[in-house]
Amino acid sequence: MDYQKIYPLDVFSDTENSMPAFFGSLLNRTNFVVNVRNYLGWRGVKVSVLNGESWTCKIKGKKGVYGISFFRVLHQKNDFLEGIFKLFYFPHPKEQIIESYPISAEMISNLGDYTPFIRDFLTYPEFTHLFEIGSINLAFAKNRQQLSCSLIASKSLQTSPEGCTSFNERETAVRSLKAFQLCFPFYEVLAATFTYNLEQKPTTFVHGVRGEDDSSIEEMHLIYSSDRVNLSFLEKCRNTEKFVEYSKWKESENIPRNFEKERWWDAHLHSLKPKLDKAGLGIDDRPQLIVLSGYLGSGKTTFLKHFIEYHTQNNRFVAVIQNEIGEKGLDAKLLEDEYAVLEMDEGCVCCSLLGQLQKGILQIIADHRPEIIVLETTGLANPFNLLNELDGIQHLIRFDSVSCMLDAKNFQIARRQSLVVEEQIKAADFIILNKTDLVSCNQIESIKTELTLLNSRALIQTSSYGDINPALLSSMNCDKEYNEIKDRKGKTSKSSHHFHMQDGITSKRILFKKRLNKTDFLEKIKSLPPSIYRVKGVIEFEGEDQQSVFQYVNGRYEIETEINKKTNECFLVLIGDKISLNKMNHFFFN
Repeated sequence: MDYQKIYPLDVFSDTENSMPAFFGSLLNRTNFVVNVRNYLGWRGVKVSVLNGESWTCKIKGKKGVYGISFFRVLHQKNDFLEGIFKLFYFPHPKEQIIESYPISAEMISNLGDYTPFIRDFLTYPEFTHLFEIGSINLAFAKNRQQLSCSLIASKSLQTSPEGCTSFNERETAVRSLKAFQLCFPFYEVLAATFTYNLEQKPTTFVHGVRGEDDSSIEEMHLIYSSDRVNLSFLEKCRNTEKFVEYSKWKESENIPRNFEKERWWDAHLHSLKPKLDKAGLGIDDRPQLIVLSGYLGSGKTTFLKHFIEYHTQNNRFVAVIQNEIGEKGLDAKLLEDEYAVLEMDEGCVCCSLLGQLQKGILQIIADHRPEIIVLETTGLANPFNLLNELDGIQHLIRFDSVSCMLDAKNFQIARRQSLVVEEQIKAADFIILNKTDLVSCNQIESIKTELTLLNSRALIQTSSYGDINPALLSSMNCDKEYNEIKDRKGKTSKSSHHFHMQDGITSKRILFKKRLNKTDFLEKIKSLPPSIYRVKGVIEFEGEDQQSVFQYVNGRYEIETEINKKTNECFLVLIGDKISLNKMNHFFFN
């Protein structure tokens, strides 16, 4: 069990943002496919970002609307994290349960703007508390192998004319709301959603009550774990010794009879294949495929970070298929703790790995069910060769666009090095002219003129450090058929286009088994022949504790220290002329 299947980023980092982002990713991924959300019990989810992120949800069998919003981090220690989400219920004005709410809440439900109020309920804090009924607590183990989803609410929430009392506060009550009972339908659906997304049933179930009168607090906890002995994880989060009533279940025991029909036990076992003709209904749940090309050192990985952060903040899940020409790539190592990355090495996807692409897409859809897939090709890839093969994966994805990144500083050098550069430009729907901070305005305009001559229909955007609006890449051709796109590019045959091998360009990987003298290493880098176009890798210098990421392109290099986590080995991948590469072992170790 790994909860990163739901949200690939680190929930322990920037918890105030990552906790609601995790919850948003869970709801978004589940509600993206119609038959999945219907099976689990969702009947509609809407996100609001006004005055803080919140969600309003319709649940099967309930006339009213549930609201949920992140409240705060309750516990954060080295090995676990727990956060509180406030849970609200906004009854339909004709629901009988409204008579158990405060009188002021009942009055609000009869106003003409009650529905707009619900949709953005966090913008009305002076009234929202009238509809608060409990909390959902989520707890995460640092090792990603344990997660708990808990419901906490009063058995009978006493209300005054002004509003609900706090859980532990007693006032003169005029109405009584069975809060836990009202929260439970939402919890049923949410727990089934966790089971479905984590692809396993809970390993521990705990149901307890604190207190002996009507103001007692009722709690329910489901723990998902790779470790069968996991009750200690719950005890870190909640003091179970104070339960007056207490029942628990753990794996291998009989499921409690009162809850044996709950969907959270078996939602992961159901095959939720579409039963409707979605195409006839205008429904297309295939992920978008964006091809990101660009010559060596153009800044694709930097841009990709911006792109994924943007979509993550908007509750869209992005998966990445990275391909590098070297025997073992670097970029996926730098991103592996941040994104869902599938790395395809030991070849170029546009040359020798086309057969593996379909397998890779099937794997990433099965593991992550993304809304968007970005195929980041090697800098020497010719997208035209890839486009010829899209017929074979059209049933899996919606082809969106080809984007091409260019290094403005080294544009002319790159054109001289490989004919693939022009092919990348001609194949593009969107061209990002990057690193414009390193050239003059006149040079930028001159390059734009050349680009327009090569591809008059592509949208051209300038940038520094890959910083552009990422939405531009994912809105190019979503509503167009692939055949139209292929025809527009003049792709009427299966003939092969230019390959980088025809330019005599290949790669070599060099391993370093000991720390390097920084001065000696940089002197060697400065004396690299012009036929070595690109160098990148992870190295360790004498006298430095951290590993460094090294990047070199056409005479310019960058060193970034304090890599997030150490790799198992230090290496450089060099790309350039085959004859020159054969001399590189002697060059570095002499």
